[in-house]
Amino acid sequence: MSTDWEKIKEAYICSQSTTLKQLAQRHDLPFGEVAKRSAQEGWYREKKRKNELTAALKAQAQSTLAQHERHALVQSDKINRIAGKLLDNIDLSSEYADKPTGIYNLSSALKNLTAVLRDVNDIPNVKDERTYELTKRKLELAAQKEAPEQAEGGVVLLPEVQRENEFHAMKSAEADK
Repeated sequence: MSTDWEKIKEAYICSQSTTLKQLAQRHDLPFGEVAKRSAQEGWYREKKRKNELTAALKAQAQSTLAQHERHALVQSDKINRIAGKLLDNIDLSSEYADKPTGIYNLSSALKNLTAVLRDVNDIPNVKDERTYELTKRKLELAAQKEAPEQAEGGVVLLPEVQRENEFHAMKSAEADK
């Protein structure tokens, strides 16, 4: 049986905590042979380089995510302040009472503002919730059609299979006597 050194090397390099001794035991190899191969091929340097690269990428991803979160919070705060100012300054007095188009324009603006606030604050509206529930139900029905044996109710035995199982049960009971 030949030893797959590439597989062993990959297992060592890709694992954070696996040691050469553990690899030797796992693959039923002498520790000295694994250590010698590791030293010759520079497994430790490759593992160290991979871990450093992984750490750098993780730090960069966390930094980018933090920047995006800060930006989203700033934008959300700006929109909320603008919405608050608009709502504070709305005057439904005589200016709009005599003008149907003024009330229509105001209600339209409020509707749009509400939609923006819902989007920014990630609040679903009734239509979104209904769409979500319908989509969820469609997916459940599709899953039941694809795998009816996994649907609620358990396993369904067809009559032929059931008779065959009963036949085998009777034969094994007769054999036990």
